[in-house]
Amino acid sequence: MHATIVPQASHTTLQHVGGYATMRDMPEEHAATASLELISRSVVETVALGRRLGAWLQPGDVVLLYAPLGAGKTHLTKGIAAAWGVDEAEVSSPTFVLVNVYEADRAHGRRPIYHVDLYRIDAPEQLVALGWDDVLAGDGLTIIEWAERAEGWLPREHLAIHIAHLGPEQRQLRFCAQGARPRQVLEALRADLLRDAARAEQQDAAGD
Repeated sequence: MHATIVPQASHTTLQHVGGYATMRDMPEEHAATASLELISRSVVETVALGRRLGAWLQPGDVVLLYAPLGAGKTHLTKGIAAAWGVDEAEVSSPTFVLVNVYEADRAHGRRPIYHVDLYRIDAPEQLVALGWDDVLAGDGLTIIEWAERAEGWLPREHLAIHIAHLGPEQRQLRFCAQGARPRQVLEALRADLLRDAARAEQQDAAGD
């Protein structure tokens, strides 16, 4: 079976959706925030999830990535960029240059995708020399790895993704949307996954 729904507690539902095990939180008491937990079982799934997320992102959106080394931040970014028409092979972690800029395809208005890596930032004040205001100007999509290094300099509205190791390739991804627009993106992704689950259940039922 491709999709199952198993009741857990009064406020959550555990699902296996399109290859991902997902934890869906019901509406929270704070309308400005929303969260979603997913488990990716491979690099391929992580990239694919990035593609699905990228399909709902727009210029001006900011994605913050929190994860230890080797957790899959850049793989997720490859998928997001691919959804905007960027060759996955062009996407690499800008650890030494701090910012890579990719050009989206014509369908996305050739907008820039700012891929930021703050691993080597020692103090938030260094962000000024990085051209922080330009990165967050809103003319393109911004993805920030090691976002914790810019604490206090991050936009109020953002989609934060926390990635944790669960095994050699298995990863837990926890999405936290802060603000109306990021919440809209997260709800769209949630609905997308649920539609896939429903289609898979229908296919399973038709095959029985």
